[in-house]
Amino acid sequence: MRAVTSFKFTNALANMTAFLIPQDDPHQALRVRRSLLAMAMAVIHLLMCVAMYHQGLFRFSLSGLITFSSLLWIGHISIFTLIRTGLNKRFADPSLTFLQILWTATCIMATVYFLNALRPVALMLFLVGMLFGFLRLNFRQFIYLSLYAVICICY
Repeated sequence: MRAVTSFKFTNALANMTAFLIPQDDPHQALRVRRSLLAMAMAVIHLLMCVAMYHQGLFRFSLSGLITFSSLLWIGHISIFTLIRTGLNKRFADPSLTFLQILWTATCIMATVYFLNALRPVALMLFLVGMLFGFLRLNFRQFIYLSLYAVICICY
């Protein structure tokens, strides 16, 4: 009986993976996997925000946290949808590397803005976001992203 249950779970997981990750284009499949990895980091970011909220470190109420998290997830899901539907192939960079890193930076900097304390902890996630794809950026994109981060920190 246990082997049948395990088989059903494995089969369901394979079906879900086939639904999320395209099987016909290996480059697009890699882009989707990377986007899912970025969304996994967004889950860690969300858990960190909830933990900091429960410690009283954010400057807004529960409804503010829900609104804030919803806005961040709308961006993450929009980028994933662009990649999963194949609309990203129309852009010069089909990986949407700059857009994904820019959105991650925006999410982290918004979190830092609303924190009362522990801002360096949230800023460590900024480095993780940069590591996801900064080697794929050209020099101009890297400078733009760096200036954006400096402006956000100064604000």
